[in-house]
Amino acid sequence: MATVRELQRRERRQVRSAAVSVGISAVISGAAVVGILVSEAVSPGFVAWYYGVPVVVGTAIWWMVLSAGETSTQAGGHLLLVIQPVMVVCGVVAALLHLPERAAWLVSESRMTAAAQQCERMARPQWVGVFLVEEMARNRNGACHFRVGDRMGRDGLAYFPPSVEPVAEPANSTHYTPFDGRWYRYDFVADYTMD
Repeated sequence: MATVRELQRRERRQVRSAAVSVGISAVISGAAVVGILVSEAVSPGFVAWYYGVPVVVGTAIWWMVLSAGETSTQAGGHLLLVIQPVMVVCGVVAALLHLPERAAWLVSESRMTAAAQQCERMARPQWVGVFLVEEMARNRNGACHFRVGDRMGRDGLAYFPPSVEPVAEPANSTHYTPFDGRWYRYDFVADYTMD
């Protein structure tokens, strides 16, 4: 028959084991969230979402299993269990507010503007500041378009020199929204008509 001391040791080991599992789950989830945010800021594409979201969902399921266990009833267990959901919620809020992209923009604005003023075609993708620019080209209105990331050339950033005003281009369905000063986001919207 186990003594009280042995039972207490077993319980402490179980609590430590559960705490380590919760910690590992939080670290994996947090790394996936940060990876998605950084990838979206510097090189938007679907790859980060394709791999990152399943990791976040998987760790969320693991977190729910752990939270249903005894960890949450132990002293300090509630605080440990709150870390992962708070990280995920902060990541979602940061993504909705475009905070990583804004931080990347603060670091890269001067380099992007210098590149836009030259607007030389690139032979291959290259880093401009912390943005991975897939393609750079001047359109017929004089704006310099930067395709940032790999979203099939559908969107990016455009720089309009002071003498050029952004105007939607209905011929190829390019639409512009203000981003920062003379910089605009551009995206292509298919204009399908049904006869």
